[in-house]
Amino acid sequence: MEAWLGLIGAIAGSIVGWGLSETTKLFTERRKAVRDLKTAAFVCLDRLFKIQRANSRSNDKQLKHELYLLGGDLDRYRDRIAASPKLRNKHWSVYCQMIPLLLEHDLTALGKVIAELEIVSGAGE
Repeated sequence: MEAWLGLIGAIAGSIVGWGLSETTKLFTERRKAVRDLKTAAFVCLDRLFKIQRANSRSNDKQLKHELYLLGGDLDRYRDRIAASPKLRNKHWSVYCQMIPLLLEHDLTALGKVIAELEIVSGAGE
C-alpha cells in the first residue's frame, strides 16, 4: 500500500511540476511578445522622428533614405503585431496610418501618427 501511495505521490508531483513549468513558460512568452511589440513600435517612432527632422530641414536626400528604412521597420512591427493578438487592434490602426507615409510619402498625418505611436510604444512611461 505504501508503495502505491509513493507512486501516486510521485506522479502527482510530476504533473504539478509540469503544469507549473508550462504556465511559467506561457507567461514568459506573452511578456516577451509584448516587449518585442513595444520595441518594434519604439523603433518605428524613432524612424518617424528622423523623417520629421529631415522634412523640417528640407533635406530630401535624408528624407528619402529614412522613408526607405521605414519599410523594414514597419515589416518588423507588423510581424510583432501578428504575434500579439491581445494588443493587435491598438497597434494595427497605428501601423495602417504609417502605410501612406511609406508608400505615398504623404507626411500630412506625421504628427498624429507620432503622437499615437508614442502612446502605444510606451515612450512616455
